[in-house]
Amino acid sequence: MYPCLDIIPHMGHFLSLFAEKRARSQATAPCSFESPSKETMLYCTAFSVYTFVVTLGYTNFQTIFGPNLSIFTLVCQMWVLACLAVKFFLDKNKSVNLVLSLILIVVAFLSWHFSGESWLLWLVFFVICGNGIQCKKLAYASIFGVVPVFLVTVISASLGFIHNEIIYGANGIVRYSMGFLHPNSFSRFLFVICVAFVVIRFGKNSLLDIAFMLIVALFSFLIAGSRTTALLLIVGAVLLFVFYCVKGESSERIIVKGLSVAVILEIIASFYFMVFFNENNRIHFFLNMILSDRLKLSHEYFKIRPFSFWGLDSSAYPMIGGYESFTVDNAFCHLYLRQGLLPSIFFMIGFFLLLFKIMDEERLNAFVFGFIMMAFYSFSESVGLMVECNYFLITLGSVLFSRRKMQSDIKGKNALPNTINHIVFVLPHFAKMPAGGYKMVFLYANHLASRGCKITICFDCKNALKKVWIPELVRKFICRFLVLYYPDWYDLRSDINKSCIFGIKDENLPDANHVVATAVETATPVAELSSRKGLKHYLIQDYETWVMSEDEVRRTYSLGMSNIVVSDWLAELVQEATGVKPTLIKNPVDESIFYPDEVDRQNHEIAALYHVQERKGFSDLFQALESAKKDVPDLIVNVFGTPDRPEWFPSWFRYTQNATPEQLRGIYSRSAIFACATRSEGFGLTLAESMFCGCALVSTSFKGVYEYANTSCALLSPVRCPASLADNLIMLLKDPEEARRIANLGKIHARRECSMAQAFKSLEEEFDV
Repeated sequence: MYPCLDIIPHMGHFLSLFAEKRARSQATAPCSFESPSKETMLYCTAFSVYTFVVTLGYTNFQTIFGPNLSIFTLVCQMWVLACLAVKFFLDKNKSVNLVLSLILIVVAFLSWHFSGESWLLWLVFFVICGNGIQCKKLAYASIFGVVPVFLVTVISASLGFIHNEIIYGANGIVRYSMGFLHPNSFSRFLFVICVAFVVIRFGKNSLLDIAFMLIVALFSFLIAGSRTTALLLIVGAVLLFVFYCVKGESSERIIVKGLSVAVILEIIASFYFMVFFNENNRIHFFLNMILSDRLKLSHEYFKIRPFSFWGLDSSAYPMIGGYESFTVDNAFCHLYLRQGLLPSIFFMIGFFLLLFKIMDEERLNAFVFGFIMMAFYSFSESVGLMVECNYFLITLGSVLFSRRKMQSDIKGKNALPNTINHIVFVLPHFAKMPAGGYKMVFLYANHLASRGCKITICFDCKNALKKVWIPELVRKFICRFLVLYYPDWYDLRSDINKSCIFGIKDENLPDANHVVATAVETATPVAELSSRKGLKHYLIQDYETWVMSEDEVRRTYSLGMSNIVVSDWLAELVQEATGVKPTLIKNPVDESIFYPDEVDRQNHEIAALYHVQERKGFSDLFQALESAKKDVPDLIVNVFGTPDRPEWFPSWFRYTQNATPEQLRGIYSRSAIFACATRSEGFGLTLAESMFCGCALVSTSFKGVYEYANTSCALLSPVRCPASLADNLIMLLKDPEEARRIANLGKIHARRECSMAQAFKSLEEEFDV
């Protein structure tokens, strides 16, 4: 009779697989997403179908389908109950859990019997069957259940297929229901969709989520005229911003406890005003005015309400406030007034168990965000505790029936189970401009994340922007924004957590399995971290004597960390300083990015990197290029770098600032030669990249160049000798065949020495992947 029901058994599998696919792509908290089980698929389906029919019940489709809609709803509810029963059976609960479940069902059933409201009974059903169900999967199920009905209803109302209720407020505001029974119903489901969206994306891009919440708040106010929902969404945006800005375990602890106390005070205030509201009290009067008569309404119902252990049907009350049905827009007061004393006590015990669990775990995550948002929502809306909105209450099932910790969606600060390899890279500042050392860290981070590791990159902004006088609070805000936005020049995986910290110390870094210092200035503070931050590693990419003295640099090699070097000469240097052989992981070049492009290679074009550091030797290179220009008048130099183009660059210098990998490949591919006059460098990544793309290498013989080149496949001249470098350039510019021969030999040699497969193998061994 209802063909649409035939697809219901397949929805759970689709929902869970979709959630798993998203989990693998985001992996913000891999521990929160296990392989989809039959139980999980069944439960996701049941919850999605339940939210679907509940949402449908608040629309004006009732006037079209009439009794058929009621039959459809009943059939769906029976099917949901069957799914939950199977899930409960498959959980193989212990006898004590069975007894507790039975008690909760009896209490909720009696409440339904006496009050005529079934929402508490449905909540109990989902809770007792919800052991092991994570809030992100529930958010996906909510989206699949609510969004289709929401979109069809809004579109149908806009096209005139169903009635669009219009209410004119006393203050002149026009409120549209958009096909729902009331404008508040429209704003309610808009709120539910918004919260689910943020929970699913939690920790990925906070600025986008904040913008989304503010836009939804505007829609809610302009269309439905719902000031309360709009205000709460704005509060949610602020809360999300606070979650993003707060770093460090101690700060998170303070915020979590502060929010928990706020919820407790909200509940106390709800019951206080329900019992003791006094319209003659100025404070009471003012708060009641702000809350659109909500305080007075709950108090008036409390005064006329006879005492009940198990709840009262709405027929026991006269209607107050001009409403056609019992309306108390505070979920906690509604709970007591309709469900009675004993069900309220049972509910509040469960609610506080969850709240105390949050306070105990002291972590800011998606579950805490959703739970707090719905708790605030409950202060102004009676539906805030109903499971179709507040599915975060389902987590109570894990608290009651499992000894495991709540499996919430982690922002990046939780200590992870042993099955999750959490690796933290510590960089000395944010990554606004392309840099070879940062590129290697990002490459390794991407690979380790793809292998199932949880990756956090901490950017130490303790001294960032200190040269410009700005208030400390503003400076920190700017730094957090820059860390959130950059690197825009590198495709960093979305599941990698970026953290802006101000000082490398325990309270600013997450607990992990491994922590990696990536520069000489990060070495000592990383070495001083507690063991909770993981095994300590030191990625040595150069002999960084421009940062501190040679003695100080060498001392960092002996801090007791596992030293990782990127070149043979650095390996010799570190072993000489420590007496211990370091791990050698040569910088790899990504062959999927750096290969000869299908462009014509120009015999008289040279590629070169511009860098302001003296050790990079660009002044020597410039002299050599000027000399070559005299012998080869049509010479063009394709220069790239991060600074602005210098005014003194000649017209025959083409300059690309902040080149993307694709632009670099194009520059290398059209140039016959890559020229370099470096005086001292640990590796020289751009040289190897150019060789992969078919450039003949003409360089100084600095130590790092021998990691991927030698005198048989490149022309090497002494350091600080522009004349010798110029002679080599001129020779290849005048002999294209020799340039191609050198380039082919160089490409073969560089690919062998800079193998990505070998580098990743060594990387995985170092980090126990």
